[in-house]
Amino acid sequence: MSADETLKACVQEKTNDKVLAETMFLGVRGGGSAAFPTWYRWGYGWSYGREYAPVTKEEQSQVQERLDAYFVKHPSGYCGEKMGGEK
Repeated sequence: MSADETLKACVQEKTNDKVLAETMFLGVRGGGSAAFPTWYRWGYGWSYGREYAPVTKEEQSQVQERLDAYFVKHPSGYCGEKMGGEK
């Protein structure tokens, strides 16, 4: 499952709103390109100019460090948490 589809499923699960989930899915598909020089960088995650390329070992380490820190605070992940539950 692609990250975009995972986001769509998460939004659907959290909100029970199929229209919102589809809107979010289409939004990241249409506006999340690495080529757009936007300040917010949603839908991509890396600094502008990186473009699409395989993730380097250094980048993998950065991602793993951030994931480890996130899962310390959210052991079941965002979509695994209940609305209004675990903080």
